[in-house]
Amino acid sequence: MKDKPKVTLFYDEGCFDCIIAKIFFEAIDVDLELKNLKDEENKLELIHLTHKYIAPAIIIDGDLYIGFGSIEGKFISNAHEICDRLGIAPAVRDANGKVIRVLPKIIETLDIV
Repeated sequence: MKDKPKVTLFYDEGCFDCIIAKIFFEAIDVDLELKNLKDEENKLELIHLTHKYIAPAIIIDGDLYIGFGSIEGKFISNAHEICDRLGIAPAVRDANGKVIRVLPKIIETLDIV
């Protein structure tokens, strides 16, 4: 059996894209470690890793990804690359064989403003 991907999410509570990423990663089957950037140690760790203060920052099995979010229900940034890395399909077929684009549906569910 393949191990779950190890995901570390550096997030800021006031960052909407961070909230989307946090909800998204909590909803899928990964080994998730959350690092709130209000904690000074987490902030310094992020700066050490990235040489900048930017959120969300996502580490998947040691590889760094910066950004995660949506505009008008469409993924932007590297969210597609992250989903591909985690083995999440961008589309599936429903019971009738119709193709459903999964990623925008996830974002529609998560977009709360």
